[in-house]
Amino acid sequence: MASDRPVREAENRLERFNSDRERLLSEVERRVVARRVFEGKAGGDDSLEYVLNDVAFNEIRRLEGKGNGAADKWKDLSRRLLGMSEEEKAGELRRLVRYYGEDVVGNFDPRVYKFATGIGPSLLGFVFNPITSVRQGMDTLRNLDARISADGEIDLVRACAERGTIVVTPTHSSNMDSPAIGLGMLRAHLPPVTYGAGKNLFSNPFISFFMRNLGAYRVDRRLRFELYKDVLKEYSTVLLEHGYHSLFFPGGTRCRSNILEKHLKLGLLGTTVTAYKNSVREGAPNKRIY
Repeated sequence: MASDRPVREAENRLERFNSDRERLLSEVERRVVARRVFEGKAGGDDSLEYVLNDVAFNEIRRLEGKGNGAADKWKDLSRRLLGMSEEEKAGELRRLVRYYGEDVVGNFDPRVYKFATGIGPSLLGFVFNPITSVRQGMDTLRNLDARISADGEIDLVRACAERGTIVVTPTHSSNMDSPAIGLGMLRAHLPPVTYGAGKNLFSNPFISFFMRNLGAYRVDRRLRFELYKDVLKEYSTVLLEHGYHSLFFPGGTRCRSNILEKHLKLGLLGTTVTAYKNSVREGAPNKRIY
């Protein structure tokens, strides 16, 4: 049962995110480029030419059917690769890492956070939940807040959030999960977290406004080439190393049965281990990840 005694609000580390944003992105760029250039010396599938061709091929295949010239720059890259020096390939690699990094990186506006927490879950519930009638919509607005409670080892989690970085790994059963978890953490006086959200969710202007300004970063599941995955995973790793609390859905997609997943997708979730190893190796003072 949750304690009724007054508790101190947890530190909202995301309030400093915007001042950290460029530093985080530059660190992602530095790491991915350095690793790919080093591995590229072995040649074969690790060569820079192969990595860049992989990007160009997949982007051409994705965009060519649109018929609006969107694939032209990738066709141009594919043609130019044969004549590029290794230095030019490294420069192109750096440009692409920056390009995809800027597409992924999130943002946090304290004013939007204050507004969003002030209006509570009702409005967000109305937007995120599929509503089939006005009556159902009104029921959602009335009942969502009352249906969410925060209990369990909250004091322990709060202590962990103060001592290190917490990672939240909830079951994923509906589009309501993110606002519901956000409200639950707010109720428990726990700090907000950053998380990856499918880029398709950003197509709704209203939802996009909140997600873009509350720390969510964009995950484009249409991009299946390795360089994009490198950027995405490194961004998550760097966030954790810099103490930003994070949320991952361990099953990777929605679970209709709402049972705990046994088959975990360790892509982004696995960055918790990488971040911890990096922090220990570098002797970071705040290396704890819970």
